[in-house]
Amino acid sequence: MSEPSPRNYQRDLLWVLAIAALCRILAIVVIDLGAFPSHGYESWEIAKNMYAGNGYAFGWYGLFKPGITTSFIPPLYPHLLYLSLLICQGSPEAAVILVQGLHLVLGLASVFLCMKLTNRIAGQSAALAAGIMMSIYPPLLGHLTQVQTQTVEVFLLIACLERLDYVFHNNSLRNAILTGIWAGLLIEVRPTFLLIIPTLVALLFWVRRERRLRWRRGAIIMSTLVLIILPWTIRNCVLHQTFVPASTNGGFAFFMGNNEDSNGGVGDINQLFRDMPEVEQEKWRALSETERNRQLWQMGIEFWRKNPQQAIRLTLDRVGYFLWFRPYLLKAQFPRPFAIGYMASYALLLAFFSAGLFLIRGKVQAWFIPLIVLFAVFMTTIPFAISIRYRAIIEPLMIMVAAVPVAGLAARFTRRR
Repeated sequence: MSEPSPRNYQRDLLWVLAIAALCRILAIVVIDLGAFPSHGYESWEIAKNMYAGNGYAFGWYGLFKPGITTSFIPPLYPHLLYLSLLICQGSPEAAVILVQGLHLVLGLASVFLCMKLTNRIAGQSAALAAGIMMSIYPPLLGHLTQVQTQTVEVFLLIACLERLDYVFHNNSLRNAILTGIWAGLLIEVRPTFLLIIPTLVALLFWVRRERRLRWRRGAIIMSTLVLIILPWTIRNCVLHQTFVPASTNGGFAFFMGNNEDSNGGVGDINQLFRDMPEVEQEKWRALSETERNRQLWQMGIEFWRKNPQQAIRLTLDRVGYFLWFRPYLLKAQFPRPFAIGYMASYALLLAFFSAGLFLIRGKVQAWFIPLIVLFAVFMTTIPFAISIRYRAIIEPLMIMVAAVPVAGLAARFTRRR
């Protein structure tokens, strides 16, 4: 496959970023935010409580009115929303526009960094293909308009992996520190990466021959990561009098995906406490937040012990929901054209991703980082209640792999012309 010259590549890169900016501006202008269900209201609730002077408070889906000081939601996104409210003097409408502007900038940065990483792994043609695909991919544009964490998660993951790949091949001290910073911030918005990032770093540096350098760089990454999350962890330890590194929502998410009434998805997250008798609600209110989290974990585990067949069936349902879609997407909750476009674009991506996996089968070492992260996100998401948006963070990695066959087809087409 012929590669564009450096000058042509730089020119094409600018064109791709221009297309990405235009698509994102159009998405913000055209898509009616109110037409879509909001999944980010936990962060909004906390941000509004902070703005009102009530601290980092959350109501646990109606269990507490008003909310209590909490560690239920990791801190990065609520604080971004709180900052937007401060800047906009408490106006939610203006704050949404400001957040969408931030999402636009982070979306463009994600496109750029994804192209850089793809270029190092698969060459300039695949990088351009990945950039174009990320620029126009409808789900990424949809998430951009929503007050949700997905756009921030995608940026932090791509930024982290792009620098980690650079450290892996060049042993750069500065980039090891940057990797740790991006990884720490990622954990502060998606706590499951507290398991994924250390495992990934260990696997990467285990295969390096320069033992002293590999452990030195790995230690720098992990030390920086710890420094980033340490203030929030200390705050949680003081608040709860026990070790809470990031958040206390794991038990809730696990139980919602593993109980007799679950369909494997998130469902109506307000129903757990709302449908309880008042006496039972009082029992839950009397528990500390960490004990509430522990008991929800225990209830999910107990469900597995008593109903293993149903639990396995729910797990398989969650695998299907993660790899494809939950049925609710085609119901009245979403505008039908959006749902069909979402599913069609993802189906196309899935087809090219599958072809890409076949084409890169002999180049696993070059693709080690994206493939490991894809697998790790899958494994750390499936045990919990599933929503379609939870897959969004790995779709840019799927685009990178899919860009390989897309670039090949584009090269054949241009040669025939």
